[in-house]
Amino acid sequence: MPWTYGKLTIPSNDQFKEKIEVALLQGNIDPLEKWDEAFLARNFKLYEGMTRTALKDTSLDLIIWPETATACYLRSRPKYLKRVNKLVDSSFVALLTGTPDYKFIGKGQYNAYNALFLILPYYRKIQHYYKRKLVPFGERVPFSHVFPALGRWLNALNTGIGDFTPGKAFNLFELPGTYLHKKGLNEIKSPLKFAGVICYESIFQGEVRKFINKGAKFLVIVTNDAWFGASEAPYHHAQIAVFRAVENRISIARDANTGISMIIDPYGRVLKKTKLLKEAILKGPIFIRSGKTFFTKHGDIFTYVVVGIVSIEIIWILFIGGKRQNEKSI
Repeated sequence: MPWTYGKLTIPSNDQFKEKIEVALLQGNIDPLEKWDEAFLARNFKLYEGMTRTALKDTSLDLIIWPETATACYLRSRPKYLKRVNKLVDSSFVALLTGTPDYKFIGKGQYNAYNALFLILPYYRKIQHYYKRKLVPFGERVPFSHVFPALGRWLNALNTGIGDFTPGKAFNLFELPGTYLHKKGLNEIKSPLKFAGVICYESIFQGEVRKFINKGAKFLVIVTNDAWFGASEAPYHHAQIAVFRAVENRISIARDANTGISMIIDPYGRVLKKTKLLKEAILKGPIFIRSGKTFFTKHGDIFTYVVVGIVSIEIIWILFIGGKRQNEKSI
């Protein structure tokens, strides 16, 4: 049955009429080294060099750098922001990159965010998304607003815990019509909206579903799984992305600092992927698919129905069935 359903349902990739070409850069940078200010210039030099290598393919429409690839508050570092803008302008290819960001909230205080920036050619307004689901004790101390002493104590121990603020908005990125037309993508309805999620946000199917319901036509996942080393964890984390593609029938570009980076089609087929702990450039198509699945529209309603049926059966067995058994014994 599953094999037959798949044969009848899953089309060949040449049936997708709308697509863009992307390049995912896997820098394979040691996370203990990347945040060293002395390494920052080398970090940018690496990604600039990889980007120029990728751009030898003139068909590219979007370049993607992984989570916190810039390793600095890019918006507030004019020197490096100018380098990125120059790279984007000269190639006329949009760039999506992970980067930290912050906003002042008054009285010398600010909120820091784990962010994604979309930088368009010759356009200085940066589109952004702030990570909503932060890793407990990795990016934020749980309940630190209720128990601030806990956060101060952990910081004093120099545990390396981040102090990010969770984002609130489900911001979508847009490739505007003018950009698409200049890239020769006239068949794609403009603007082309897509979503970006960061790291372990990809495990939350409900979060991803909300982005698709807002109009995202494909999904980008950026992550840094270097902390897991050569364990099984990077492989498990990568496979979760396949479920998000199948649930919503969308293409996914997954860019990981140390791997595994993947391009997945709307039916969960991994078209291309990189090896773990290797510097790599992954290029391939992202198919644009319209329409929404039952799951996208209704979420886990099937799960709730199954749980409801099982709960009724359990109640029946415990109470009704037990009562009848007692009557028979009498």
